[in-house]
Amino acid sequence: MRTGKPQKNDYPLLGAKKDFSERILSGYKDAHKAADYLKSNYSVRKVLLFGSLVNGDYFHDRSDIDIAVEGLPENCYYQAVGELMDLIHDFSIDVVDLNACNPGLIKRIIQESISL
Repeated sequence: MRTGKPQKNDYPLLGAKKDFSERILSGYKDAHKAADYLKSNYSVRKVLLFGSLVNGDYFHDRSDIDIAVEGLPENCYYQAVGELMDLIHDFSIDVVDLNACNPGLIKRIIQESISL
């Protein structure tokens, strides 16, 4: 029996929950960083965060950042995505252009997203 101050290893699930919460928080920060970058460098009008970061039930250690954008010039899509990949290091990032996807997907994204 050990006495004294509890150590992190004494409660491994608490440490895992903290790490998980920190990863989610890091994802939100990176999503905001991506949104700010797109708005300031590409004059994007709207950035929506959707997917597992918004619906935490599906978030896991390999989750990515899913954002939908409105107003990104079509000829800049690949350049912008490449720059975001250079900017965001701890997550992969998926960018959906709302002007180029079907109405069903747009509806789902709008219902399940938060605006950045």
